[in-house]
Amino acid sequence: MCLLVGLWLPPLSHCDKVFLAQILIGKRRVLHKRDVPRSTVPQWNELSFAFLWPQLQADSRLLEFLPDCLPGGKPHNRAWLLGILQVLRPAYVEALIGEARVKRAGQNKLFRNSQTLLHVGITREMAQLLLAEPFVSRK
Repeated sequence: MCLLVGLWLPPLSHCDKVFLAQILIGKRRVLHKRDVPRSTVPQWNELSFAFLWPQLQADSRLLEFLPDCLPGGKPHNRAWLLGILQVLRPAYVEALIGEARVKRAGQNKLFRNSQTLLHVGITREMAQLLLAEPFVSRK
């Protein structure tokens, strides 16, 4: 994060002069760094920016903190956006994390109970055949 004068701002790559000017003239709001909790939100697909943004872009209170547009059409910085959201709607963020945790637990349970390739046994002959050749990993 770009922490100029103790303010919670997005990274410099997401800040342009127009956004900073809007903050200075009071058109955009900004939080103090001390007001943003230091908790971290898990890096799960269920909590990705692409998943959250459609739900958040209708929140007028949140939009007061965001720039009108980002340079190069970049998406908003996830950590910065979630920091603002944790101040404005802490119960919402906790509910999102809880729902994602339940969803992930359900997927893990379904995965453990399903007949996947990891749970299908192979014969000794097939295992010997596979182990006879060297394994080379390539990217």
